Amino acid sequence: MNAAPPSVGREKIRATLASTYVDGSNRGFTMTPSEITVKGDWAIARTDNSGETKTADGWQQIDTKSFFLLSRTDQDGWKIYRYMWNPNQP
Repeated sequence: MNAAPPSVGREKIRATLASTYVDGSNRGFTMTPSEITVKGDWAIARTDNSGETKTADGWQQIDTKSFFLLSRTDQDGWKIYRYMWNPNQP
């Protein structure tokens, strides 16, 4: 999935994730925050992640240099607005 083009839109994202990850299982997964900023109804979180996730090909090591999450809150609570990551591996 590292070399895949961006998935845009709810249905495209669901299809991409469904074709890549078997059941959402992971093991030894750690998420280390490097930055969390909240300003009004917006929040930005940047983390370094590692662990393994279950894919159609078996367990795959996941190491991301930067995981970026932009969230926004409304009357129903916090919602993901943008979700991005940058892999350490090509």
